[in-house]
Amino acid sequence: MDLVNGSKQVIIMMNHFSKDGIAKLLPLCLLPFTGLDVVDIVVTELGVFKPNGYKFEILKLAEGITPEKLKMQRDILN
Repeated sequence: MDLVNGSKQVIIMMNHFSKDGIAKLLPLCLLPFTGLDVVDIVVTELGVFKPNGYKFEILKLAEGITPEKLKMQRDILN
């Protein structure tokens, strides 16, 4: 069943990092597609992001989180 077909808005809620400290927001999808360019917003515990081509636009960050801290993947988990 394709959950994104015909949806007016698709919001993804997920953890920002894997258990190993690897960012889950990737420029390319590594899994089979159920829809292309259908995600409007991604919400994680660290902020709200909008997919923009191969990048994610930061709409809002959680308190105490800066764009620089997002790049320090393992440090933010501790």
